Amino acid sequence: MDFRNKIYLDTSVISFLYADDAPEKQEITVDFFDNFIKTGIYQAMISEFVLQEIENTGNGLLKGKLKAAVLDYPIEIISETNEAEIQRMAF
Repeated sequence: MDFRNKIYLDTSVISFLYADDAPEKQEITVDFFDNFIKTGIYQAMISEFVLQEIENTGNGLLKGKLKAAVLDYPIEIISETNEAEIQRMAF
């Protein structure tokens, strides 16, 4: 059984990895992903809705970076049918 704390990430959190216009938020986000997500301290999750938002991103370069982040970091994808899991993490 996995006893790590679960954390739900929405699209904006992942986007801050590439927020050149907000360097302080970008730095904090990169630190969080590298030191807490990549190392497995937190079990990161996103929903299929986040994947759809990424797919709908108008900026092709940013879309590619966001897709790569989802693949590069250990992020679990929760199906739409498991919305109860997302709701439980919100509280």
